Amino acid sequence: MVVPPGWDIWLSKVPSLQRPGRPLLAGLLALTVCAAALLFFWLFDSLFPGAALLSQALAGLALWTLMGQVIVRRRELKQRYGDGAYERAVWRYGLTGLPLLPAMALHLLFVPGERVLPLAWAALPAAYLLISGAWLFGRALFTFGIDNLALVYVYWPEEGWLVRSRIYSVLRHPVYSSGVRMVLGLALLRGSVMTLLAGLVVPVGLTIWVRMLEEPELIERFGEMYRDYRRQVPAFFVRPRDYVRFWRFIVRGDK
Repeated sequence: MVVPPGWDIWLSKVPSLQRPGRPLLAGLLALTVCAAALLFFWLFDSLFPGAALLSQALAGLALWTLMGQVIVRRRELKQRYGDGAYERAVWRYGLTGLPLLPAMALHLLFVPGERVLPLAWAALPAAYLLISGAWLFGRALFTFGIDNLALVYVYWPEEGWLVRSRIYSVLRHPVYSSGVRMVLGLALLRGSVMTLLAGLVVPVGLTIWVRMLEEPELIERFGEMYRDYRRQVPAFFVRPRDYVRFWRFIVRGDK
């Protein structure tokens, strides 16, 4: 079985997942949250015009509120639970919040409404966004490790390090960029007005998330250096002059 780098570090911070039956319980919890969100979309979307956009926004609000607690409440959790704080955050907020993201992406495939963007026009850009997004996510996961992506070092900053990678010269948040790309690709595939609007919920929400929660923590960890970096490099979308470097990373990694 191929596992991403940092998997052993992440498991060491969530030791309960090494107990018999706990991985199954975690998976069932995540699947239940995702299924409940999809059921909510299905029931809510037909209530009134524009309901799909509101339901997507409500799911996004729940997602970022729950995931935000991982950062916002870290000092409180560390004071109360010590080395078990991160594990509590994973079970309370990670496994109940993160599954909302795939549900929001799948929601775009059955949002009510007539197609306004012909599939012939949408197919190529949608394919580009979906392929580049999926490829970027896989490359980032195996380059940076699950320990970095899972916010482990928010709780153990003394164990963290400044990751240096070619992709960080063109994107500040490559994993978030991959999610934005795949969500927008799905929105284009469906092609209705409501889907295109609902597809903007993820990039708008992620922009608020990184500016209000994640990047202040990074500035706290890395200081003025990160402020300068933020001014120079975009968060999710590559500048045209950087496309060669972007695709070089996707295809070859940091080789």
